Amino acid sequence: YNFLNKLFIGDNGSYILAVLLGISLIQIYNENNSISSFYIILLLWYPCFELLFSMLRKFKLKVSVMDADNSHLHHLIFYLFIKKYKLKKSLANDLTSLIILAFNFILFNVASIDIYNSNKQCALILFSIIIYIALYYKLDYWKKTNQKKKYKLKKLLANNLTSLMILAFNFILFNVASIDIHNSNKQCTLILLSIILY
Repeated sequence: YNFLNKLFIGDNGSYILAVLLGISLIQIYNENNSISSFYIILLLWYPCFELLFSMLRKFKLKVSVMDADNSHLHHLIFYLFIKKYKLKKSLANDLTSLIILAFNFILFNVASIDIYNSNKQCALILFSIIIYIALYYKLDYWKKTNQKKKYKLKKLLANNLTSLMILAFNFILFNVASIDIHNSNKQCTLILLSIILY
């Protein structure tokens, strides 16, 4: 389901949206060759990396990449909200969507400051991948320990990953805020967004 659980697009709907978005971005790049090609890649980093990561994960587990599972990042965030915070499924789904959308919204805003700088775009892609992997393994470990009840989360690993996530979020937030430090409305919006995500 999409945000607010009003529409179920399914696999076919996702594929159609992906094709339309892909064609649109290719056309935009063809008409504006000065734009960094990595900026276009950055706009699609999440679904592309999600697919690649899922295939590698299933390959490592010796499971067919065609088999569906519920071990994607959005499933793990959803599971955390249901099991740890005891939220209803509809609310957990909405919050999961908001977190992923908010991260990408901030990321795209930072990337849009200089769409011609390939080094910056590559750095943002790498940064996003590191955040994704760190968050994935932290949540996956939490899910496994929560289900089996026989492991204890290592404090050092947990603290490092938590610190990394907080630093990464604030790094992106401060970059977006620095674009226009005189715009009070924008700064208030960013503060409100930070409070909501907190």
